[in-house]
Amino acid sequence: MYDFYHDADCLVTDCAFLDNTSTSYGGAIFAEVNRWDISESSFSNNSSFFGGAIYQSEASETVIQHSLFSDNCEV
Repeated sequence: MYDFYHDADCLVTDCAFLDNTSTSYGGAIFAEVNRWDISESSFSNNSSFFGGAIYQSEASETVIQHSLFSDNCEV
């Protein structure tokens, strides 16, 4: 997922991100600018060049609650 639209908050609830791959940023999520609220979600076996499951740029704000991360990696 990529926050293409600026000035919009992103809400992720009860989602599973499994076996995603990116050749650049964040195998599952690339949080570039907006606020991300992530809860009750799982991130497993995701990979990317930067960030494994999630890549967050300095301009974004990310809050993660009650979520599971396993076997994610940078390649």
